[in-house]
Amino acid sequence: MPGNATLVDVAEAVKRAVEERDFGELLVAVERSYADWDMELESNATARVDVVPVGFDVDQETRAGRLKLNCTVDVGLRKRLDSQESSGRVKVSEVDGLMLTLQEMAESFIPGNPADFAGRLPTLPEAVWQNTEIRTAYGGTETIHEMRQYTGIFSTAVLRLPRPAENMTRFRYEDRSGNVVKAAKKAAFRNFGHAAASIRKTASRKIKKRKGAAKPGSPPHTHKRIFLRRALRFAVFRDGTGAVIGPRHSLVGRSARAHEFGGDYEGAVYPARPFMGPSLEENLNRFANEWKGSIGG
Repeated sequence: MPGNATLVDVAEAVKRAVEERDFGELLVAVERSYADWDMELESNATARVDVVPVGFDVDQETRAGRLKLNCTVDVGLRKRLDSQESSGRVKVSEVDGLMLTLQEMAESFIPGNPADFAGRLPTLPEAVWQNTEIRTAYGGTETIHEMRQYTGIFSTAVLRLPRPAENMTRFRYEDRSGNVVKAAKKAAFRNFGHAAASIRKTASRKIKKRKGAAKPGSPPHTHKRIFLRRALRFAVFRDGTGAVIGPRHSLVGRSARAHEFGGDYEGAVYPARPFMGPSLEENLNRFANEWKGSIGG
């Protein structure tokens, strides 16, 4: 025969704990049910306590190598109210007494109170008390005035039931992805800087100081004060996403574009004399090797 669900075992242990308490002159029948709160009681002589398994969730405690089942059980106190005053209202004193009984039952599960269970259920000591909460103190006007019935409910809150986890591999997880992103941005900024400097250096070497125009398809010549070579600059984006390399517009205007791609410039048609594109292609293999293993290095 298979055993009970853990939640049922906890509910049974709560039921037995309630049965052990002293209800004084109040006659009480303790039963386990599934939330029959809306059913009318037939007798007014005996109060009824319903112990209801509500739900659970599973938590994994990796350090101790255990599984924790966080179980929630509700406890409801009900009694038919037949003692009426001449006005037709229920006696306040009777409802007050039932509310006190509900409170004392709820407090009995809290460690440190008289008649407590020291935080553990007597018949299920591995079930650990977590907290207790009164959900409804008297059930509202519908049950009091229409059904002439008191209904108070509290939750034995969450009882954890640790169990050994079979074949569990213990591990410790710590999210350090932020460090990886930071290292990647730092490496990207450094590598883009090296790449941009290398492309600028290669392009500068291609530009020769010569008289006359260079042949179409070959890098352009520079003349007085080597403006084109001196105009080469590079800058790396601060977020490490790229870099820009080329002649500064403030020094040579759009003439460098006309040389690189060909086209009109100041009324003349320039043939393409590329120097930046070829410089990039010559450095591609080198860049790949510099990026390899650069994060964290």
